Amino acid sequence: MTKKTITAALILFAALPSWSKSKTSSTASISEEATHYKVICENADDCHPAVAGLLADDSSVCTSVLVKDDVMATNLHCLPEDLRKEGALCKGRISFTFPESKGHPEEIAECDHVLSVSSALKDTPLTPDYAFLRLKHKTLRTPVVINNQGVANNEKLTIYKVDPHEDVGLLRKVTCSAAQKSMLNPLFLTPQSSVISLVPCDIVSGNSGSPIFSSANEVKALVNSKGLPADMPISVDRFDVAFASNFSCLNIPSLGLVNKNKGCLDSQDRASIRNASGILVKDSVHPLMTSLTKNVTEQFKLIHDQTRNILKWETDQKDIPYNGDDKSEIAKVGFKPKCISASRENMRKMQEEIMKVKYSEWGVQLALDSAGRPNPQLASTEVSGTLSFSKEDLKKTEVAIKLGSTYYSVPFCSEIAAK
Repeated sequence: MTKKTITAALILFAALPSWSKSKTSSTASISEEATHYKVICENADDCHPAVAGLLADDSSVCTSVLVKDDVMATNLHCLPEDLRKEGALCKGRISFTFPESKGHPEEIAECDHVLSVSSALKDTPLTPDYAFLRLKHKTLRTPVVINNQGVANNEKLTIYKVDPHEDVGLLRKVTCSAAQKSMLNPLFLTPQSSVISLVPCDIVSGNSGSPIFSSANEVKALVNSKGLPADMPISVDRFDVAFASNFSCLNIPSLGLVNKNKGCLDSQDRASIRNASGILVKDSVHPLMTSLTKNVTEQFKLIHDQTRNILKWETDQKDIPYNGDDKSEIAKVGFKPKCISASRENMRKMQEEIMKVKYSEWGVQLALDSAGRPNPQLASTEVSGTLSFSKEDLKKTEVAIKLGSTYYSVPFCSEIAAK
């Protein structure tokens, strides 16, 4: 029984369920009679002047932010499908409402054309999702400062977002924390990852395109979507998660944004995301391997010493696909008889109930912390039972050895060696 044997087996256990085919975006709709999106501030003294409600084709609404005095940023999926390309004319199709706030009267801005967009979207929230739109006229508002240095793990961030309420949008702010190396987003591994996740985070439909601010009041990302269980590689529903496009991956020279980040990724398919989830779990389990190997080795010796003159044993590795529960067993290392070391003649002299044995099986249980990060732990299960067999079976090539309620077909060691 070696550490290498267990490690090689555990690499295989992280088979995860498929992702849902639907993406829950954060767009919303308003009535067809609307001519512009009416937006008000929840708190006029703390209402960011560069954030606006977006109305597309007089029906769907999102959130947007002013990044130049005539350029707005939002999500690509907030645009009608025929406008999701650079140079598309958006006159009369998209408008922006900056609400009245302290020192700022209400202002309506009209879109002129699409300046830059992210790659084509895929049906997963872990997809870069942004669009920059040129306005017909410069606004009277002050644009935000873009920070493309990335998002640190556990960084506290502020989101200004427009929540739709019937035909009125309410501009308000929430505070969320970034969560790297979470099962909710196994691709968010560094500050420069293309799509980040924030947990917990209060996001509703209509918040797509909401700017995410650093403590220095600089925009680091845009909200893409809210996370639902169908969007996650896990089956639990206790996480309130938001996904966002990281501005560290922007490469728009016309806006003075040049990306030198080699770690940026385009849209990822589900197979790649599931593979990343498996790697995340495997890496989290790796520090436990020395202790697991030590415990298994001790129990292997214990069961061997109890049955030294009758049976030889081998490890029995069970790898269990993670099912997303609060606490799931994902691997267990037990034992099973390898061969009968006693001769057939000596077995005939024995009682059919040979002896009682007692040992422990060791394995790994996986739980998730409050941000969805894997938190594996070693766990043991005590096994005790009586070894028994039927003397009638001694006429056969393999003997049915029973341990508790489990039967094993076991050959004789001498006959294996003779082949």
